[in-house]
Amino acid sequence: MLLFSCQKEVSTSKESSVFNAAAAKEWYYAEFKKSAEWRGSDMKGKKLPDWSSGVYKKIGNYEVVEFPLIKATKRFELMKDNSISAEDTRRIMESSVNSILFIRKGKQIFVREVQYIPALQYLTASNFDISRNKISAIEKTFSGQIVIKKWNGAEVGRNVLVNGKIIKRYKLDNVLAKGLQRTQSCQVGQLEITEWARDCEVHIYGDGMVTNECGQWYTTGNTWCVDDENGQIPACSDPGSPECFCELVGNCEDPNSGGGNQQTCQEAADEIFSSAHTMAEKSGIEECGNTGTTRYKCYQWKIYSVSKGLIPMYLVSKDKATQVKNGNIWSFTSLDHQSIEKAGTEILYSVSTENVVPTSTLSPHSGISNQVGNMHITFTVKVSVICDGLPVVFSDPTSTSQSWHVNE
Repeated sequence: MLLFSCQKEVSTSKESSVFNAAAAKEWYYAEFKKSAEWRGSDMKGKKLPDWSSGVYKKIGNYEVVEFPLIKATKRFELMKDNSISAEDTRRIMESSVNSILFIRKGKQIFVREVQYIPALQYLTASNFDISRNKISAIEKTFSGQIVIKKWNGAEVGRNVLVNGKIIKRYKLDNVLAKGLQRTQSCQVGQLEITEWARDCEVHIYGDGMVTNECGQWYTTGNTWCVDDENGQIPACSDPGSPECFCELVGNCEDPNSGGGNQQTCQEAADEIFSSAHTMAEKSGIEECGNTGTTRYKCYQWKIYSVSKGLIPMYLVSKDKATQVKNGNIWSFTSLDHQSIEKAGTEILYSVSTENVVPTSTLSPHSGISNQVGNMHITFTVKVSVICDGLPVVFSDPTSTSQSWHVNE
């Protein structure tokens, strides 16, 4: 039997008399940014609060400061609705809002991310602007979803609201999230939830972040089938009330009691699985042969990450290209996938791949043919954890792509 340790959320050592936007910002840089919790997120350095727009509110025993959250990659999970057009789906995603909460109760400060995802009818009635909603001041007409997540992306709860009241709460199972093949569909009585994403070009300067351009929305391939009848009907329906707030943000235990620090093997496995994700990050390139008119390039890029705290483990694709010189111009003649290798350390889990299908294409650039080599890989990742002598296996059929210019 493996033993797991639970990563505690960051807490302060003493209780200050003032907690406001300035204090939240100071805590972020002085304590949170140095913590394992901050460094353990694959989005570290790619998301930042908009420090100019903090809103403070006291909710019962909680003090809350909410900031808009700027992210390099925006992700929203939408419930499938065949009555909504593709254009209206885009409008919903464009109008959805990310924010971050800094929450203090007693000596503890912790972080939650919030997604406000409007229903189409509410969005239309709101003239496509829902930014006035805050966790402590939800409009009485708000209908849609309020999703609460931890800093590392683990979901606390997905709340469905109608006219400002929570009518049902789900929690997407990260272990099963990526197991639905694209050729399958959810069963009768299940809700199909699909993850959409959009990548933006961001620049960080000092303690600020500016978004320049954003690409098109695309589906990530992550799909959930949720049993509608298993959605919880919470006892509390007012998201901003003191009675309901601890349940909403997943912090109803006494943060100063020292309890709540035990973790079952299955919970620890879920935590490992929830951080697994597809990626496409270049990590190495070298010229691995040259005859003068023919050269060979060897490429490495990270295609998958299984992160656990400070010790991430990556799957790395190794590809090899053949390029020929015609006059002064080099061009690709081929790009071949060589292997998938592990980089990093497997701690408390093991990782394997299967069903690897690479597809390469060559593209022109600036009117010159075969200047860009493109590699697309479909594969299945299996992450296994032993719990009480039995394997708990997470299977993720996925795909990713990378492109290389001939002169890189």
